[in-house]
Amino acid sequence: MGDHKTTAKDFATFKKEAKYWVKRFGLLGWDILYQHEDVDDGSAAYLLYPADLSERLVTIGLSETLGDRQYGQEYIKKLAFHEVCELLLCRFVHIAADRYAQKKDILEESHNVIMTLENAVWSERGKIG
Repeated sequence: MGDHKTTAKDFATFKKEAKYWVKRFGLLGWDILYQHEDVDDGSAAYLLYPADLSERLVTIGLSETLGDRQYGQEYIKKLAFHEVCELLLCRFVHIAADRYAQKKDILEESHNVIMTLENAVWSERGKIG
């Protein structure tokens, strides 16, 4: 079994890439802490947020230990992208998991996500191809 460790350089790449996608998606209303630590579930990267999202404070982290995972800089960048996508959807997931969630709240957050993607992705449509 391998015991691949991420480096300070990997963490710098991860953080830079995450910040790029946060800005690209316009998720600027969040206070984001970045950490380079392992978590108990063995994830390569993670998003941590409290039960109450009203403070809009989250932690995006890169694990120090990747176990058997072979990795390079593109993998580190993809991990960062993945965690920012988790941030994009975390309020939606939080609302959907609430047993008292109202359909109108779920639909409202669904449209918030769609509008975020419209602003971040659709506007680039004319620049592609």
